Amino acid sequence: MIRRRLPALALLLALLTLAVPACSGGEELPDGQQLLSRSGATMGEVSSARFVLDLEGDVSGLPIEGAQGQLTRDGEAAGTAGITQGGELTELEFVLTGDKLYLQGPTGGFRELPASFAASVYDPSTILDARRGVPALLENGTDATTEAREDVDGVDAYRVRATFPVDVLGGLIPAVTEDTEGQVWIGFQQPRLVQARFELPGGIATVRLSEFDAPVDIAPPS
Repeated sequence: MIRRRLPALALLLALLTLAVPACSGGEELPDGQQLLSRSGATMGEVSSARFVLDLEGDVSGLPIEGAQGQLTRDGEAAGTAGITQGGELTELEFVLTGDKLYLQGPTGGFRELPASFAASVYDPSTILDARRGVPALLENGTDATTEAREDVDGVDAYRVRATFPVDVLGGLIPAVTEDTEGQVWIGFQQPRLVQARFELPGGIATVRLSEFDAPVDIAPPS
């Protein structure tokens, strides 16, 4: 009797296995809206980060080709930015601290300008701001769907597609004039934002964040 039951039991197990729905990577992906909420709260506690902004195409309303550097939650930032002037790409070094913006081109020393001037080009000081930056952007994203789990520059992350409000995203990327769908990559070990990608009129903007909470010393250039 036992020998007769084994084939039947094996067949039953095989049918049950086929009936189990498949999940991405052998696991069920977490809820996208909850990921955005957790990431927004976590990013609100980040004190500093390194950022890289890449632009593909000719993004209307954004006069820079890209930027990178370090920034703090207090609104200080330092790094480089590429700006097209007269059809040629010019790299500028910038330091944003206090109420001053310092800019240096390929030749000459730093020029001192009001910090508000940064908003007319690209203002990285808002990225970690809890009310105007990434934390608010994530917490106000809607219609979120977790699409996959994948590697981003060595970081295990979930890719989430959502719609982000213009009143927050427009402050981070001036070219945005309406609610915009985009993709964000949220870390698996720590729910920090490691990458965001938005299709804009004329091109694509990608922002990557790393080196969270690393010591940063930003001071006016001597």
